[in-house]
Amino acid sequence: METATLVRPAGADLAEMGRAASRLAPTAALQHRATELAKSYQSAKPFPHICIDGLWDDGVLNQILAEFPRTQGHDWVVWDTGNERKRTSRGIDGLSPFVQLFFLALCSKEFIGALKTITGIDDLWPDTTFFGAGLHETLTDGFLEIHGDYIKHPELPLARRLNLLVYLNHDWDQKWGGDLELWDSTTTTRVAAFAPLFNRTVLFNTTSDALHGSPAPLHCPRDRSRRMISVYYWSANPAVFEGSKPIQWTPTRDEKISFKSFLPPIVGMAKRKVQRKLYRMTHPKI
Repeated sequence: METATLVRPAGADLAEMGRAASRLAPTAALQHRATELAKSYQSAKPFPHICIDGLWDDGVLNQILAEFPRTQGHDWVVWDTGNERKRTSRGIDGLSPFVQLFFLALCSKEFIGALKTITGIDDLWPDTTFFGAGLHETLTDGFLEIHGDYIKHPELPLARRLNLLVYLNHDWDQKWGGDLELWDSTTTTRVAAFAPLFNRTVLFNTTSDALHGSPAPLHCPRDRSRRMISVYYWSANPAVFEGSKPIQWTPTRDEKISFKSFLPPIVGMAKRKVQRKLYRMTHPKI
């Protein structure tokens, strides 16, 4: 009977792994700026949020892009409804070891400590199952209607408090769309918008009235897509569950899809083309 021999990395290789791991999360930079960023975050409208460019090591994000799952051959969760058309990884399951390690680095006590200072939420916890999080991708004609997120974790006694989004799109032409939009829940109007540019981070509170999305159908070339990293942070405070609801879509989208099943495909395509034109006319860049 043959005995398997475990091949161990040399000491120099292990040291290199350690140095690479220390670059995964910009913890020190975030800690250094946390107090300054807190003022902007907590006073932002229509709800607490912040946009930071260049926060991450470009090399780390480029490696994630290099290991981003291909369209075919990966077990994506595909969302194709009247409210959204996108796909997501199943948390970090099936992703490369490097990408999995990246996500785990964002669960460290030090990184979450910086998020606590910025947001003023002192009971943040990671979800190491990464439910609903992971890598997200939107292809041509994809969209995400304006909505308020679900709060209650479907499997754990946790309440969702923060969304952290990191965009991975080099040379993005803003004519393609794909902006993340933040809306005022009282007036149901757009207040802020952020193009999905490479190494752009958007952090915002997760509440049922924190309306956001990317509602205009994406019109990038067929060989391009809108890619991003998504991480959620949670609280174990039971009071947050009070009055919590499932994901809440805007009423206008519900009205639009009420006729969807009666329309032949060619009519739907023409309708979306007109909607894109009208949207660009009525929603100039902020």
